[in-house]
Amino acid sequence: MAGTPRRNNIHTQEPILLAFDHGAPGQDEFTGVAAAFTLTCDTKANSTAYDGWLLNDGANTALVTYQKAGEAVKWSRKGSKATATLTCSTFADITNEDYFTIWDGHRFWKVMFDTDGSGDSTGTADLIVVVTGLTTAAQIVTAVVNTVQETTSIVGSLAETIHLTATDGAGDTVVFTCDFAGFDGNGTNTENMTSATFTLTAATGGTDQFDADEFAHVDISGATTAAQVATLVHAAINGLTYVGLTSVDGLAGVLTLTNDQEGKQGNADQILFESGATLMAIAQSVTGADTDESGATAAWKLFTAQRDMKLVKVEYVNPTGIAGHGSNYWEIGIKKGSTVMAQWSTDSDVAGQGTLAANTIVNPVLSATAANVVAAADDVISFFATKVASAGNLPPGRVVIHARYL
Repeated sequence: MAGTPRRNNIHTQEPILLAFDHGAPGQDEFTGVAAAFTLTCDTKANSTAYDGWLLNDGANTALVTYQKAGEAVKWSRKGSKATATLTCSTFADITNEDYFTIWDGHRFWKVMFDTDGSGDSTGTADLIVVVTGLTTAAQIVTAVVNTVQETTSIVGSLAETIHLTATDGAGDTVVFTCDFAGFDGNGTNTENMTSATFTLTAATGGTDQFDADEFAHVDISGATTAAQVATLVHAAINGLTYVGLTSVDGLAGVLTLTNDQEGKQGNADQILFESGATLMAIAQSVTGADTDESGATAAWKLFTAQRDMKLVKVEYVNPTGIAGHGSNYWEIGIKKGSTVMAQWSTDSDVAGQGTLAANTIVNPVLSATAANVVAAADDVISFFATKVASAGNLPPGRVVIHARYL
């Protein structure tokens, strides 16, 4: 990013004064690799009216839905939570350490029945329901409900939270409800019970939540082939101005989708809702990479020394400012070749430096080594900005150099 010299008065035996405006390091200088993925479209015949998928660009998520016959698709902003039902039987139908697994939207939890107070012999249970001394199905329901409801964020050696609530339902049942709304709560639950009368349904009913401007409708009622479907989807995705994605139509039913934002943060799972015979094939977003890692430096060459010169003072001002930080910070200053002549660090652990207050002049510290502040004829003088760790972009600013020919 080019800077603009503002004033350059160089006279023999007189002071050298140069002011230089720099851009915003971190935007252009430190480029990464944008993540990309493909969407292989299907024919209209293999799509249902409400097929759809999520597109994640690393910062936002959009829902894209097919409208096979041009129907309107409506989504609730609040969404709904998935539920599952466990139908219990009597104590006589349980073998010690029978268990079932329940999905909470993030992971499966193994729930074990302890009939004799002996605990978990295999050490694989996440929750233990003690049913010692109980007899009826209703009592077992209460025990399951209490065990789930009393579970804290520490389950055995796992520092995890179970995202379920359990309530006593009608007909000797336990109703499990995911704590959050969304399709992630839908999952297949499993049993390992000896009793045929213990049954557990899959968690269903979870729907995602989007406002009207958060998803795209694709009317494919006039399309037939996969290529025609892809062309319509391509146009809809490129119309999502709030999502940082660009679609390129390969004209053979395959779209290449690329995140507008560079960097590994664009890598994200893409999720299908397809129900057709051959389905759409959507790949996870991959290959995104950051190159603005610790130590990346942007540099602007300012001038060459006409003969021996000595740096006297450097002033730096940033109209916006940037907060100091002990781990994620910038080092800015003046170099001759690769030698640092003066430097300011926004590292809050460096005494006397740290935060760059808005519109406030600071003086980058001259090197304590005398030879480092002296440049020889033809030495290239540059302004540099080095990004350390995960510092945010350095706003545009101005550096002023005061020097003297020797």
